[in-house]
Amino acid sequence: MMTVEKMTQIDEKYLELGDYNCLAVVSSQTYNGDGIMFEYTQSRHRPDYFCFQDNATRNPFNNRNLSSGISR
Repeated sequence: MMTVEKMTQIDEKYLELGDYNCLAVVSSQTYNGDGIMFEYTQSRHRPDYFCFQDNATRNPFNNRNLSSGISR
């Protein structure tokens, strides 16, 4: 998840935000095969240095890949 949040006192102390009063916050959760979360990360970024790039790869839908045996 990616959000924009107002800076905290800790952000202000360590990130040298200057005239900015907000920052980009990226949070991520990782789950094991049983669906139990075992990792949570959060990174906080200054607006003047933050850049987001996303590359999505789409594969054609293939009925043979369905494990439940349901075809469409």
